[in-house]
Amino acid sequence: MVCVLSSSQHPNGPYSMISILIFAPVLLAMPTVEQPLATTELSSVPSYEAFLAAEPAAATPLYDSMHDAPGPWYLRVNAGGVTTTNSDGPSEDVKFNEGWLAAVAIGRRLTDGQGSVDFSLELEGVFTRQDAKDNTAVDDVATLAPYLNGVFDFRLSDTFSLYAGAGIGAAWLNVGTETNSLSDFDSEDGAFFTWQAKAGVKWHFSPYTALTAGYRFRNIDDAKITNDLDNSSFDLSTEQHVLEIGLEFGF
Repeated sequence: MVCVLSSSQHPNGPYSMISILIFAPVLLAMPTVEQPLATTELSSVPSYEAFLAAEPAAATPLYDSMHDAPGPWYLRVNAGGVTTTNSDGPSEDVKFNEGWLAAVAIGRRLTDGQGSVDFSLELEGVFTRQDAKDNTAVDDVATLAPYLNGVFDFRLSDTFSLYAGAGIGAAWLNVGTETNSLSDFDSEDGAFFTWQAKAGVKWHFSPYTALTAGYRFRNIDDAKITNDLDNSSFDLSTEQHVLEIGLEFGF
């Protein structure tokens, strides 16, 4: 918009009119610059959850010994020290030195592994050997026996459990006897009825393996030892106390 003043309305009359006539076209030709409205962009407001500290993930055990087992089957090997109770001899008790035990078992868990108690059946082969102390009748005794065992596992934690079980089987004995001019003893080899009971603790240090430590008691029916020279005889008792360790593999 251009305002034109007459010479009577302005003290400089003609000069003002000339100035207006000169600059009016220039002002009209200049482009109009529109000033943008000042807008303030609202900053994004963090959500409520952003103010909360991220909750730590629940602690997950490295392994779950019984529930994460790879399968219901397992293989276990054992080794231990054996002490046999004294046995009646022809003239005095037969006394034994400490001996050793080796055992291998394969078993299957019959429960689903989701509870605090598991039950398994296993086949186990056991071999033991002991030397007798100075004696004129018996030199050493070796036993070999297969067992059918039932075993309970009582879960205490993710890594520890207790086990207890028992089994029955048949045993063969190899009784070494000393032969001289005064005595000539022969022994029956078997098979003899045998039973055992065992208990201990398991440490599950991975989903597939566990270390066991425990005690077992074995009883084998008496073997009859006879003297061919005078037909004398005696019964050899085999009652063994065993402290053992083992390694169990699940699959």
